[in-house]
Amino acid sequence: MLRHGSTERNRGGVGQDQIRGHADIPMTPGGEAEVRVTAWQIGAVRIERIWSSDLQRAARTAEIVSDENPGYPPMELTAALRSWDMGPSMEGKVTTPDVIEQIEDWVENDTVVPPGGESFRAYCTRVIAAARPVFERAVEYGETLGIVAHGRVVQVIDFWVAAGCDEDCMHVEFADYLADEPDTVPPGGGVQFKNDGLGWLGVVIGSGVPSVGTQVAAGTYVRPANKLAEDQDGVPAS
Repeated sequence: MLRHGSTERNRGGVGQDQIRGHADIPMTPGGEAEVRVTAWQIGAVRIERIWSSDLQRAARTAEIVSDENPGYPPMELTAALRSWDMGPSMEGKVTTPDVIEQIEDWVENDTVVPPGGESFRAYCTRVIAAARPVFERAVEYGETLGIVAHGRVVQVIDFWVAAGCDEDCMHVEFADYLADEPDTVPPGGGVQFKNDGLGWLGVVIGSGVPSVGTQVAAGTYVRPANKLAEDQDGVPAS
């Protein structure tokens, strides 16, 4: 599962980034370079098919990965894997503390519909409905499959997997984490999931570190990728 590379609205994390939402903006040349690094890191793994958000920054990411993969996997573009639509009044806003507070409120009160957008609950249901058959197919046929989307989509799928692919459990057990900053992998980065017969485990591509969802499910809280990793007692994670 990959996150698209940087755009002009990816400016360095919280307090600098602008909300992208459903705005169909392209990656920058630097963003494409980020994706090529990740494509090289997973280049030895033959991918059979890629499902991608239909927004151009994600579709281009999927195209690069396909071109660099030995399987030259076909791509399927879908609006179901787009990021959260918080409405036109939020798109383009800088992630100031006030904006972050509003987003957290919508996550915590997840049936509230932002003006012109969709509720967080509806957004999660949409994303999971798109991801579930991909994970099921991977198990049934033993295939390696790809999902390319957006930062918060990566976050939701990671915590859904951590909840044993149970959406209701995800909302109950990981509500606080879902309200946190969604940059759990950097632009152009991703998470590789493997099924050990008991369930799915995620590792960050390139580093081999367990994904945030996997670590949280194991009892270790790791803050987002652009912050200090620490456990629940505030001790740096090893």
